[in-house]
Order: sequence, then structure tokens, then C-alpha cells
Amino acid sequence: MSVSPLSIPDIEPARESLDGQEVAGLSEHNHARVADLFHALSEPNRLAIIHCLADAPHRVGEIASHVGLAQSTVSAHLAMLREAHIVSSRPEGRSTWYRLSNPYLGHVLDAAERLVAGYDSDDDGEGSGTARRAARTQAGGEEG
Repeated sequence: MSVSPLSIPDIEPARESLDGQEVAGLSEHNHARVADLFHALSEPNRLAIIHCLADAPHRVGEIASHVGLAQSTVSAHLAMLREAHIVSSRPEGRSTWYRLSNPYLGHVLDAAERLVAGYDSDDDGEGSGTARRAARTQAGGEEG
């Protein structure tokens, strides 16, 4: 059986190493870098752009058509994503092609979507599953 890079078994070592110094092999410096990554991913239009680039490299006009934004807006988002090292660019003639800098980013987004879908599916009409889990955790009850 093949295990994807973001499967649940990969999370277990993180739970076992909560010693304040390192979590899941991340140093304090890397925590800041991961936070920067998630900040860059926190805008829905940027996520749409990343999804567009997950399949193949594209030019700004193609991305704009795909996500339904103005080219200037897409260009601004791409500049932010380049600064965050999420996308890279390659000039070709009068065009610039954009692609994901790391193909594993697609796996991160897929895992996030599965996580959110799980939260939505356990809503029984009494509030979101996420809110109930947070309340149980704060009250010292079982998590999950």
C-alpha cells in the first residue's frame, strides 16, 4: 500500500514529539516559514490560481480566464505567490509562463480540501463539527 506524503501516519510522530523544541521535525525558524506559506494560501483567489497551475504551467491571460479575474489582479496575486516561493516564472518571448515551484503543494491543497470536507460532513445541525471539536478540546474532553 502506498502512503501519500500527507497521510495520517505521518502525523503520529508529530504527536509524540511535542517537547516544545521541535514538532514534526520543524524548528522554530521553520514554523515561521510554514506560517508564511499558510498566510500566502489564505486568500481564495490565490488558491484558485494555484489549482489552475497544479495541472500545467500557464500564462497570466490563461489563468485570468480560468479563474474569472482581471489580468492585473492575477498578476498581483502571482507576484505575491512568487515572493512566497509558491510559484515560479519562466519568460518566453513576450509571455511569461507560471508554474508551481513544488508539485507537493497540490497534495497539501488536496489534504486541506479532504480535511474541510470531513468537517462539513460531521455537522449534525447543531453547529459545525469544527466548533464542537474546539469546545470539547477547551473543556478537556475527547478530541475528534
